Amino acid sequence: FAPADQGGRRAYASDFVGGEGTLAIGRSLQEGGELQYQLFEQEMASKVSGALGQASTELNNLQLEIEAEPDYAKHGQLYAAGTHKIQNKFRKGLIFPKFQGLFDARFGGELERGRMKVAHGVRDSQLSEAKGNRLLFIEQRMDAFQNEPDQVTRKEILRQVHTEVDEGVRTGLWNAAEGAALKIQADNRAEGENLIIESQNIADDLF
Repeated sequence: FAPADQGGRRAYASDFVGGEGTLAIGRSLQEGGELQYQLFEQEMASKVSGALGQASTELNNLQLEIEAEPDYAKHGQLYAAGTHKIQNKFRKGLIFPKFQGLFDARFGGELERGRMKVAHGVRDSQLSEAKGNRLLFIEQRMDAFQNEPDQVTRKEILRQVHTEVDEGVRTGLWNAAEGAALKIQADNRAEGENLIIESQNIADDLF
């Protein structure tokens, strides 16, 4: 089992009669098997890390593709389908359930962070669209105010603008301070338009 200069000797056939040789061989095979298993574990763990790195790259690319999609209503569906494909692709290459589970556990955190990012992006897009629609309505009403000669109708238009601003504050499109600023802006614009009309009326009377 070991060279003579290391204190050992060669095994002889007679050693196997008493079982000493068999025990030594068994111990040697066990030690070799444990070493092989450790090497296998290290190899597979490194493959999990490699698969995770590649999957993360594809996940980033998927997020860029989703951000380029103008229809934000499709973003959640695109993310779910794309991540399912990515996860299956790289976990399949790991073969063994133990290492597939390890990959799933490590990649799951990235998937959840990506899902939250997509969800926040969709929410921001929805808020931007809602805010834009309300501001467009306010601007249209102020344009109508400018072209409306009747004072009763003008007051009603300004009331509609204030109501729209209040609704925006209630739904969280802007805070109370931003809402107040929009009202002041609309009132100042209305006052300016009223001054123009009054000046025109005075000029007409003088004429």
